Amino acid sequence: MQNGSGLNLDYLLGTNQLGSLAGDGRVSGSLLGLIGTLPDPRGVHLSVSQNKELASGVDGWGYSGRLGLLYKITPTTKLGISYMLKSHMNDLKGKGTITAVDGLIGNVPIEGEVRVLDFNTPAKLDVGLSHQVTDKLLVAVDVSRVFWKDAWKDIKVGFSSDVGDVDLRLPQNAKDQTIVAIGASYAATPNLTVRAGYRQATQPFNDEGLLALVPGILRKHASLGFSYQVSKSGRFDAAYSHAFEQSMTNRSAYNTSSPVRSSMSQDNFVLAYNYSF
Repeated sequence: MQNGSGLNLDYLLGTNQLGSLAGDGRVSGSLLGLIGTLPDPRGVHLSVSQNKELASGVDGWGYSGRLGLLYKITPTTKLGISYMLKSHMNDLKGKGTITAVDGLIGNVPIEGEVRVLDFNTPAKLDVGLSHQVTDKLLVAVDVSRVFWKDAWKDIKVGFSSDVGDVDLRLPQNAKDQTIVAIGASYAATPNLTVRAGYRQATQPFNDEGLLALVPGILRKHASLGFSYQVSKSGRFDAAYSHAFEQSMTNRSAYNTSSPVRSSMSQDNFVLAYNYSF
């Protein structure tokens, strides 16, 4: 299975952050020496983005795959298993700008080529079990394991230009994630089916790996929904899901120049009309 991937990125690194990364061997290149010659260096801004709704500053292609099976244990109980392979992407490439920020002479932009290396999605194992309790009530449980550890150790960015180059590795050190979800659907009438579910996951990212541009993953979700068969061919669907607030704080000098706190919650509403013919 072939995959396409793209990314927009605007990121400011302060001089103290660059110093911490350089001290740990996470940033290198000839542009570091150039920045060091500025009279009052304050930081570096990396921009690789396009101001369009459907466009990426860097993009690339790769491949992945999925295997799965469905087994009917009994006439009313089914077991499903699927495995998504880790993607293998080529380097994401595009045009970008590194701007040295100086307190005395202002901004010094440098145009060049940006590469994002090893930007892969993790492998994932899903196991699900459903049981038709009665003619009207169906319950299901899913357990997933997402193998982030093998896919997201560092965010690797390279920049090259006629003036010089720089390579950057931002630590992530992600952990493998476990997700458990339960749900039920109930046929209240021949035309109306109501649904509810709950999902809880572990957090794969450490506070020290938090980036202002990559917030922590939401861990707890609850959802409600219904389907109404308005005719033989038409069905109206509605759903609402709420992701409970998740907060993380990063005081590490690698990924932020000053302490960063990220708090996020989410509400989703979906309305759909389906017509079969």
